[in-house]
Amino acid sequence: MGQEVRTAIVTGASGGVGRATAVALGAIGWNVAIGARRADALADTADLVEKAGGAPFAAPLDIADPQSVDDFFAAVTERFGPPDALVNNASLANIGRFHEQSPADFARDVQTNLLGTMFCARAMIRSLMPGDTIGDILFVSSESAHAPWPELVGYGTTKAGIEGLARGLTQELEGTGIRIGILRIGATLTDFGSTWPEGKLASVMEQWPYFGIQRHFGYMLPEDIAATIVHVLTLPPNVQIPQLDLRPVAPAGSGPWSKP
Repeated sequence: MGQEVRTAIVTGASGGVGRATAVALGAIGWNVAIGARRADALADTADLVEKAGGAPFAAPLDIADPQSVDDFFAAVTERFGPPDALVNNASLANIGRFHEQSPADFARDVQTNLLGTMFCARAMIRSLMPGDTIGDILFVSSESAHAPWPELVGYGTTKAGIEGLARGLTQELEGTGIRIGILRIGATLTDFGSTWPEGKLASVMEQWPYFGIQRHFGYMLPEDIAATIVHVLTLPPNVQIPQLDLRPVAPAGSGPWSKP
């Protein structure tokens, strides 16, 4: 694929990994379409994409609403032509003990993280299938898909569902030229959890080492994830990475073997 101009859709691009990814794709000259429920929240991202060298497009998008997804894809196609890369990144997380959460909490997790991701993947496949263009659908997952985090059980369950979706689509779309990938990421410094009750993130992180999770306090930056996504999407067309796990390195001197 080299560095030819492609059109990518990045969901959840109003901040964090999504914003960094949109900017990184802009930096290689791509058209970058970004959407969110509040389109005004995307203005800064669009400006950064343009300054990086890309062509941005921002429009309202609620991935939990299939009509909103279809309308967004139609608008992107009208602006740039059919998109050929989708970074399925948008998600949310309700924190708390499973039995204390409400059915509405469960519904929000599933409707956004799983169904919303399915709606976007469906729209992307429909956009790509009539032609012979090589296309990419990259699912941004989490280490919680295989090592569940206490008090984020619903979130981890939806991420496991996303990985199941990706593996199923890999089989179903074999030979179509559509590449399916999973990027499973670990601790990353973003505003993830910023809407949770004060002190909640710190309290659950204290529990996680007991379960072998978050053994150290190393972390990645959104730009680290974005650089990896650019690498995956710019691989030669005859190469794919079905799944890539990305983890932070433990801070120097923090491990048991670093002691004299």
